[in-house]
Amino acid sequence: MMTENHRSSVDKDTGLRFYIILLVCGWTLVVFFSTWFRIDQESRTRHTLSREIARSHLEKDLLLRDWNIKHGFVYAEVTPEHQPNPHLNLPERDITTPSGKTLTAINSSAMIRQLYELAAKKLSYSGRLTSLTPIRPENAPDPWERQALLQLAQGAGEINEIVDNNGEPQFRLLHPLKAGEKCLTCHNNFGYTVGQVIGGISLTLPLSAIDVAWQKNRLTILSVHVFLWLVGLWGIVWGGRKLQERIDAKQEIETELQQSQEKYKLLVNNIPTLVYQGYADGRVDFVDDKVEKMTGYSQEEFSQGSVLWPEVIVPEDLAACKRIFLRALKADGSYRREYRIKRKDGEIIWVAERSQIVLDVNGRIDFVSGVVLDITLQKELENSLKESERFWKTLLEAVGVGVMLTDAMNGRVTQVNAQAGAMLGYSGKEIIGQPRELFIRGAQDEAPPTRQTEVETENRFQGHLVRADGGLTPVWRMVAPVHIEGIEYLLETFLDITEQRRAEQALTQANQKLQAMIAEIGQTNKEINLLGRMVELLQICQTPDEAYEIIAQCGRALFPELSGALYILNDSNNLLTAACQWGDTLETDQIFNPNDCWALRQGRLYLSGATSLTGMNPQCRHIATAGRGSYLCLPLTAQGETIGLLHLEDLHVAAEGPEGSEIPAAVLSGAPQKLAISLAEHISLSLANLKLRESLRHQAIRDSLTGLFNRRYLQETLAREIYRSQRRNTALGVIMLDVDHFKLFNDTYGHEAGDRLLAVLGRYLQNSIRAEDIACRYGGEEFTLILPEIVPEVLLERAEAIREGVKDLEVLYQGRALGEVTISLGLSYFPEHGAEAEALLQAADAALYEAKRRGRNRSVMYGSPHDEDAVRIKAA
Repeated sequence: MMTENHRSSVDKDTGLRFYIILLVCGWTLVVFFSTWFRIDQESRTRHTLSREIARSHLEKDLLLRDWNIKHGFVYAEVTPEHQPNPHLNLPERDITTPSGKTLTAINSSAMIRQLYELAAKKLSYSGRLTSLTPIRPENAPDPWERQALLQLAQGAGEINEIVDNNGEPQFRLLHPLKAGEKCLTCHNNFGYTVGQVIGGISLTLPLSAIDVAWQKNRLTILSVHVFLWLVGLWGIVWGGRKLQERIDAKQEIETELQQSQEKYKLLVNNIPTLVYQGYADGRVDFVDDKVEKMTGYSQEEFSQGSVLWPEVIVPEDLAACKRIFLRALKADGSYRREYRIKRKDGEIIWVAERSQIVLDVNGRIDFVSGVVLDITLQKELENSLKESERFWKTLLEAVGVGVMLTDAMNGRVTQVNAQAGAMLGYSGKEIIGQPRELFIRGAQDEAPPTRQTEVETENRFQGHLVRADGGLTPVWRMVAPVHIEGIEYLLETFLDITEQRRAEQALTQANQKLQAMIAEIGQTNKEINLLGRMVELLQICQTPDEAYEIIAQCGRALFPELSGALYILNDSNNLLTAACQWGDTLETDQIFNPNDCWALRQGRLYLSGATSLTGMNPQCRHIATAGRGSYLCLPLTAQGETIGLLHLEDLHVAAEGPEGSEIPAAVLSGAPQKLAISLAEHISLSLANLKLRESLRHQAIRDSLTGLFNRRYLQETLAREIYRSQRRNTALGVIMLDVDHFKLFNDTYGHEAGDRLLAVLGRYLQNSIRAEDIACRYGGEEFTLILPEIVPEVLLERAEAIREGVKDLEVLYQGRALGEVTISLGLSYFPEHGAEAEALLQAADAALYEAKRRGRNRSVMYGSPHDEDAVRIKAA
């Protein structure tokens, strides 16, 4: 506990230090920003003051300039120091007075220049006139003045700033001078107009004197703020120390109080009773933590008033408790009472309470304090003693089992209840005094239980009672030694378990049935999984042969003891052919007529050999021999149409029937028959879907008129065949052919006759190529042949053979021949004429165009158009 107090003190010290450091940082920031603000104000004041001083000089100079301009010119006597201005072109620039003095004109610029020359000698600032196009070379601008003049020329106002001149700060100002009408007298050669900036007055003011005062002010500001910061820092540290002293003092008081509470709590916890302090209305503001163990309610629930003590007292005992409390109030205030309380979980326990009522100075109840002790165990022991006395009085008659009390010394029965007598078939008088072994089978071989066996073992076992009629009754026996008035007895109880034995037998039979059902469910799940897997695989089959193989495997797995076959009805609906079969003893034909099967005749399941009724079970004609077993035929239907037949056979014979006839085993009835029906339904649906997919695929890749592959299939297949030829390092030929004068044929005989011609030509091409060759309708009257693994010479021979064969075709339409038909053929082959499908087709098309250009009815091998010898042509 001291460790926790120390940790709490350390945490508080750390928190105080954190806030002191935070306050110091905040005060430092405030002083810093105040210092920065004041110094920044002083810097602005320095710049403002410099500008005002320079402006005052400038305003005076501008007034003198305006005065000069207003009066035109001012004349002064010519002296060695003051000579006529050669740049001033005036007719009356130089005049002579009547007294003989020579005077020369001074314009505003000259006057300002002379003033600035005098100011440079006597005053602290300097000035001059400057321009980007000065008349006098001395007025040429320095770099700063040039930049300022450029800004003035772009429309800027007065330019001023503080600059550094070799470590000496200076305030510089440039005021623009704009051209007036009199100004153009001298500046007309530079193209100026009235109002245009022709130059400026440049003033330079040293800041050394101003900077001395500025530095002094800045130092004063820094000194004052440092002093304020130190004073504030001292105040924060002093205040933190005083606060720490108060916290330490408070911490010591809290520690002492907590230690006192811990000692009191330790003392209370070591008392085996519950200590409390409450009030007359039932509120309890102090109670130790044993209250939760006793009542189930927490200390907080009592101290917060959520639960009042009278509320936990059993209502039946509440009135008596109040009476005891009132009697104690009239006496010395102490009382003792026993009552029941109801725990939070609903359990009822007994408690004993010793309390003292404390009164205030007015004689009113101030508080009630005392202890509460759980006496439930004591009450239970008292009740047990009472119940034990009643038990021995009523045990022999009240219990529902047989009870026998035997003297442990002589082994004779001293007492028996009516239930035991009824179980044995004797009266009580006939049993008492007789040896115990007469009534219990094997009792003479048992060792009488002792006190040690009573403690260490459970003397409970099965046995038999010997009834008066000599019969045996199965019982559960319990034997325990007891001492009554110093005499040792054996207390033995019997429970008839005849019905229990019957129930156990029934339970065993039920368990056997349950195991059979579990096995059947497991087999059913297995069959469902097999059917699901079959359907899943059938959904992704691409050809009927793949589907038949999967159906055969599934049939073999579902019916391992049976033989079976799947028959598919042909397109003419007149023959059924075995698509797949399984098993080694199939007795049915591979091909038969639908009328040979009773199932197809009836349109439903047919089971033969499953009954012994003579003459009521004819055999289907497609069964090759009169088998001894049974068979099952299931029609396969989809969308109301029969598509095939599922046939299952079982050649096992169960027994002999009347007059030596054989009765087949009923393997195909019950669950196997349902499984076969389910299999047939799944097969029907899957085959119908596969047939539909085949039909859709056929429509997608076949030309409906000629029956050949369409152009889409050609493009997919040609790329695949080129890849295969590259892998096998073989050649590949492409023939593109076109019916000559087909438009004229259509115009002469009509479009239906043209379609008839294309259909006949398509069948001829399909019959004229090898099995591995591919014939496609490219579009209109154009056809394309793909011939894998062929050399150019053979390709040309094959093309010529096809061309010659087409000439011999006889096309009939509406009973008349349509005349001779000729074709033109263009040939290309891989890899010489292209490594991609598009290149080969373009080459073959170019060769076809060449064949038509050369007169049609010929075969042309593609060659370079620049090399006529490379184009091999074989015409009719």
